[in-house]
Amino acid sequence: MIARVLASNRAFDVVGSTRHGNNGAVAFDAGRNSIAEFLKSAECDWIVNAIGILDRRINEDDPNSVATAIDVNAKFPHRLAAAANRRRRVINIATDGVFSGRNAPYDERAPHDAPGVYARSKTLGEVSSPNVLNLRCSIIGPEQAPATSLLGWALSQPPGATITGYTNHRWNGVTTFHFAKMCAAVILAEQHDLPSPLHVVPGDVVSKAELLGLGLAAFGRSDVTVVAEPAPVPVDRTLGTLYPEFNRRLWAAAGHPHPPTIAEMMRELATIGR
Repeated sequence: MIARVLASNRAFDVVGSTRHGNNGAVAFDAGRNSIAEFLKSAECDWIVNAIGILDRRINEDDPNSVATAIDVNAKFPHRLAAAANRRRRVINIATDGVFSGRNAPYDERAPHDAPGVYARSKTLGEVSSPNVLNLRCSIIGPEQAPATSLLGWALSQPPGATITGYTNHRWNGVTTFHFAKMCAAVILAEQHDLPSPLHVVPGDVVSKAELLGLGLAAFGRSDVTVVAEPAPVPVDRTLGTLYPEFNRRLWAAAGHPHPPTIAEMMRELATIGR
């Protein structure tokens, strides 16, 4: 989604990469291929780093799985920043998964209090460098099969399905489409004065049950019923920001006069994500 949205802007010449080089992208494996050679062939000025191994893909009982997560989530961003040096700038997706969900809202100075390999590896991967901008958010969007994320899972349900949505899991992330628009805004406006990390904060907060309902409605899946109920353990990783003016400025540069609500983002995502 991010590469597709950026490539739709005529101001950019985009080189996309995936691990297997599918869908017209260049093959690049963060654990095996040379970053320097890739950057040389791509001849890019900006890099958007969306590479990462998600928590659900990490087996903490498997040393090889842990080592791979550390290499990709923690070490790779530093290798990328070093290879990019000051001639190229990097936008790195930082995650809300570094927070436990017990002390929200979290601003840019909040301690990273989540346990586990994923959270710790992502913390180590937040590079402090003049040429790196860490934009922290939780992202959601449609995906190719097999669907494993929340929205993809909901949209892949059979007609007439009933699913559970948690009322005590709170969320204020952005869609993949809107994150891509944020990246475009940073690049086009040459916004070098943004603090890093910077939290991307939308106009409201919803529960996961509400999020499912908004996504299903936006994508025309009113046949799927969401049963709202509390989870055994509440989770609230909602983000706040110490820099509300930078947040507003970034949203404005991305085409929004005010930080959009999650419902607004879902409706806009559905127009291009079907």
